[in-house]
Amino acid sequence: DTSRIRILAAIANCYGWAENFNSDSALYYAQEALQLQQKMMVSDEYRLWAKTGHSFELMRLKELIASLLHSLGNYPKALEIRFENLKLAEKEKDKFIMVNASDNITADYSAMKDYYSVLNYGKLMDSIVSRLNVADPRFSNAQWTAKHNISLAYYNLHLPDSAFYYAKKMTAIKTYYNYDY
Repeated sequence: DTSRIRILAAIANCYGWAENFNSDSALYYAQEALQLQQKMMVSDEYRLWAKTGHSFELMRLKELIASLLHSLGNYPKALEIRFENLKLAEKEKDKFIMVNASDNITADYSAMKDYYSVLNYGKLMDSIVSRLNVADPRFSNAQWTAKHNISLAYYNLHLPDSAFYYAKKMTAIKTYYNYDY
């Protein structure tokens, strides 16, 4: 069944991005994969599977569905799924997963123009990032993204001094992608 879930998720992913974009098909296959995974979750075999680090696969599948819902404008439902992912991410040892889950939440709040919530989750990201290993190759991108979300929130809350302060911090961060701002 885990192979079937991966195949359904891969098909959903193919429909969800690039030149094959078809949100209806992507959502259909992603929901099929999620339903199959939810059936498996009640079994002892699944609990063992999840304990061996596979909960990240569940989060990826849920994030795909949340992204599709976001693209369709259903921000509240996308946000609901992303909050579920944040709860799962809190249990993971790799805190970069929690930073990513928080960043995904800011996308929905930003689309809904709830910049106070963008600010709160941006600051949560910044707090988590401050405790992460700076030698990790993901560190600078996580740090830049946190500062970006905070700056964006302050800008949209009409607090230009604070927005500028965080934007300036962004320019000092050398990222993996070598953003040149």
